[in-house]
Amino acid sequence: MQAGSCDDEWRKRLTASALIGGTHTSIDNITDSLDSGVLASFLTQDTIEDRILGTSKTVRLKIRNIWVANGNNVSPSDEIARRCVWIRLDANAEKPWERDEFKHPQLKQWILENRGELLTAILTLVNKWVADGMPKFSGKAKGSYSEWSDVLGGILESVGVDGFLANEAELYESSVGSNDQWVAFVEAWKEKFGQNETPVSELMKLASYTDDAILDSGQYLNLLSDELGAGKDRSRQIKLGKKLQNKVDRVIAGCKIQKGGVIRGKTQWRLMNIEQPSLHEKTTLIL
Repeated sequence: MQAGSCDDEWRKRLTASALIGGTHTSIDNITDSLDSGVLASFLTQDTIEDRILGTSKTVRLKIRNIWVANGNNVSPSDEIARRCVWIRLDANAEKPWERDEFKHPQLKQWILENRGELLTAILTLVNKWVADGMPKFSGKAKGSYSEWSDVLGGILESVGVDGFLANEAELYESSVGSNDQWVAFVEAWKEKFGQNETPVSELMKLASYTDDAILDSGQYLNLLSDELGAGKDRSRQIKLGKKLQNKVDRVIAGCKIQKGGVIRGKTQWRLMNIEQPSLHEKTTLIL
């Protein structure tokens, strides 16, 4: 499937794909940033409920398929990035489609012809792991996928293959481009307004630019240019308000974004400094 343009489009496509009951879902040729709360939910939930398009019938579907997404320098949101395992292919060529001299030029045909040997090799690795007592992965488990990490990492360690999930930090740092913009924006916000309640109209001077060049005089920093797009002043300000709403209680650059009061009909926003918890502090989860 192609990537959805909004969460409603993602929901329709993913529910339709789940209804088919296939074993794999491939999101092909991604050209824009990969950011969807619906997709994030599908990637972590065991089951989902949704209404079938054009009817009042609701279905409950089990999510058991393998997910693949591909594109050139895909830039996932932080929510999507933490749900990904990065497979980076670099042809090191200006025109990679013109390469030849592959070991297996007809790869799909070779796989089909050697399917038995490939499955035997995979099951041999699993049998070695079982014979060793099915040890769990000794490294840090992947958040929301701990059981998967324990099994796959355990199998690879059992047969002497190192490096499982070793590029987790690199994926996050190199792919989540918009986060850098938000860090710069929050740092500028903190420097100018501290923890005071501030309207979106004032935060716009940090996040974007004005259509009236006379009013600019260098006070507009345009730190969230990619996030807000190129619409008119009013549309960008509305978009900033929505972005802030989505970031409520998120900690960025050591500050938590919070919604304040309402003054003359305008919502105020503020930052709250967050101290890092000490090693002796405990976190309680209510499930």
